[in-house]
Order: sequence, then structure tokens, then C-alpha cells
Amino acid sequence: MGIFLELPELLETWLRNTDASNVTGVFFLLILVLFFSAIVCYIKDWLRSLTHYTPNLLTSLGMLGTFVGIVIGLLHFDPDNIDDSISLLLGGLQTAFMTSLFGMTMTMVYKVATGMPWLQPKQDVGTGPDEVGPEHI
Repeated sequence: MGIFLELPELLETWLRNTDASNVTGVFFLLILVLFFSAIVCYIKDWLRSLTHYTPNLLTSLGMLGTFVGIVIGLLHFDPDNIDDSISLLLGGLQTAFMTSLFGMTMTMVYKVATGMPWLQPKQDVGTGPDEVGPEHI
């Protein structure tokens, strides 16, 4: 039980010592890896659940980056030293909005790309008796 009480403190310490631009890069990389992995899976007709939920996951990663960026900005803000801490606060906010913008943009690109005829899976999807549920028999 003790480790669960220490997790918030560890997370806060880690975020306080993290540069917002590094966090932006990590979230951009995660979003790109998910995007390209999902495109490959869509073309190959693999992992249909992943490809189905990819738009939600891309948006969620962007939103998670938003909250992490805001927390980083707020942790670096010192109300007693506004002049020196405002740039750190704005850096966190920049991470927040950039990750959201990138996540939403990649979601739209994914939806448009997967709707294009040249990107459709090459395999025919079977509709034999083994693929039909009991409600259709």
C-alpha cells in the first residue's frame, strides 16, 4: 500500500524535472508510431480492433499530452517569481496545445486515408456460415 501513496509524489517530481519540449517530442513520437502502425494494420487487415479504435486513441494521446503539458507548466510556475516562471508556464501550455493539435490532426488524416480506395485492405473478407453470428441463421 505504501508504494501507491508514493506514486503521486514520484509523478510530480518527475514532471517537475521534465522539460516540456521533451514531453512534446515523446507524445509526437507516440502518436506517429500509433498512426503508422494502424495504417499498416489497416492495409494488411490485421488487428481490426486496433484500427477501429485508432481515431479515439490518437485523440486520447493528444489530450493526455494536453493535461501533462498543463501540469508541467503549473508545476514550474512560481507565483512569487512571476517574471522568471512565466516562460516555463508558457512552455507547458505550448506542449499542451501542440499535442492536442497533433493528435486531432493525425486523427483526421487517418480517417481520410482509411477511406481512400487505394488504401483499402487487399483481402476479401469472408462472409461464410462460420463468420455469421447466430442472429443471422
